[in-house]
Parts: sequence; structure tokens; C-alpha cells
Amino acid sequence: MEIKIKKTLNFVKRIGHWIQNRKNFLTMERNERVDEFPLKVVNEIRNKIDSYSLRSYPDNIDKIYSKISSWQKIKKNELIITQGADGGLLRIFASFSNVGDKILFLDPSYAMYPIYSRIFKCKSIPFKLDLYSSSRLYIENLKKNIYKNKHK
Repeated sequence: MEIKIKKTLNFVKRIGHWIQNRKNFLTMERNERVDEFPLKVVNEIRNKIDSYSLRSYPDNIDKIYSKISSWQKIKKNELIITQGADGGLLRIFASFSNVGDKILFLDPSYAMYPIYSRIFKCKSIPFKLDLYSSSRLYIENLKKNIYKNKHK
């Protein structure tokens, strides 16, 4: 039996990064952390984590939700822990988007917005980020763009 990839995935190509040794570079387009972790934190993680913890899901995920919701002062049911930004965005698209929906996002922004828009057959609408206009004017233009695209 031949397994075929969905047609909406045929365009997705994984490309290696243009910098082969990224350790000495900040590559902002990947939405990675740019600050170094303090050595104390790194050593603390090394000392507390064991092989079981590295290879398995947490035993008590509810405890993690409780700690984060308390720390952020939000309800546990308003929180979702995902496997990074890709996983969270994928869940949002899978849960809320429908074929033909319009997805408005800032440009430049996270690279997965147009990709998930194509996968889920939504219309991708980049909104150019203008660093030189006042925030009030910028928000007004964004609102107009949302309204304009909502009624097209």
C-alpha cells in the first residue's frame, strides 16, 4: 500500500538553516531564546533532571498547570501547555480555522502563520509592521485592516 501525503502539504519543504554553525549567531527568525541561561540555572537543571524525566511525559501535569496558573494569576482552564510555538499555533489552527478563513498576522512575524494558513486552506493576510508610526495610529490601521478583510 502506498501512503500519500495530503495535497495541502506538498508545498512544505524543510530547508536547512543558511548558517551551519549557529552557536555564535542570533537567528531571530526561529523565535528562539536569545539570552543565555545563567550558569546557576543550567547547573540546577542538570542536577535535578534524571533519565526518566528526559524520556517521559511528566507524571503530574496538573501540578505544572497549578503552578503556572498561580504564577501568572490565571485560571488553569485558560492555560494550555504545548510543545513550543509551532505546537501551540498548530493547535489553534486545527481547533479554530476553517477552509477559506482569513488569517491576519503581523509581517515580519513568526514564519509558521503563512505555512499553517496554506495547510489549512486559509487566506493568509500579512499586515506590514510599521516601526515608525505611533502605536495609536498603528493600532487604528490594524483595526481598519481587520474590518476591511472581515467584510471582503
